[in-house]
Amino acid sequence: MTTTLDTIFAQALRRELVTLPAQTSRAWGRKPIVFGSAALLALLSVGTVTAVANLRPPGEVAAAPLAAPVLVNGVGPATVALPAAPADARYVRIELICFDGTLCASPGGSIKGSSTPKIERASLPVNQAFDPDNVQILEPIDPSVGVPVIVNPGTHWRLYALYVTGLNPEIAKLEDSTTLGIPGNDVIPDLVPVQADNGDLAWVRYDELTNAALVELTPAGVRQAPLRAYGKDGVTIVGQADVSKLWR
Repeated sequence: MTTTLDTIFAQALRRELVTLPAQTSRAWGRKPIVFGSAALLALLSVGTVTAVANLRPPGEVAAAPLAAPVLVNGVGPATVALPAAPADARYVRIELICFDGTLCASPGGSIKGSSTPKIERASLPVNQAFDPDNVQILEPIDPSVGVPVIVNPGTHWRLYALYVTGLNPEIAKLEDSTTLGIPGNDVIPDLVPVQADNGDLAWVRYDELTNAALVELTPAGVRQAPLRAYGKDGVTIVGQADVSKLWR
């Protein structure tokens, strides 16, 4: 195996070799050597730790969902009850996609018009805790009561919801600049978390859930072929994700 020295490490090593005495029998003469070796080992250790950290899969770098994401489809106005919020949850992040109709709204805002699909994005508080980063004053929702889906009668919609601790969860970037993580107020990642068909956390392409979704509109809701689900590296296909579950 061929190993290439890091530039900074190589320069430090060169300085140590230049200052190394040819012969010495005095104890104090060896102290710089011991110190230099320790410094070099520390420098090498830092470089090693950094390299290992950079090798972590994006799915371990990005903020993880606090609970399994909720993904349901329906028709017309509804209130979608959610599982109980984890203790550290501050918001429920929603992406409400309306595939037809002229109104697409939630307690966080609304979009009106004839263009489709429309996507209403919001971070809805689930408690009264003060957040200095949030300039929008919204009344907390009760997850057990649910998230109101405010649409025209007959509108086909999809709700993607998950609990988060802040407005902008940390995301990760792949080598090709593809981003992976939980949607936030500032950034919508290319890959977002879902529960795969095997029950594990996986990642799907956000566009395939929303504006590029290949859907069939039915009397009961929205039907779509299962999506490819990627592992925590954002590349390996680990299964499929069912995105056609209906709201009851």
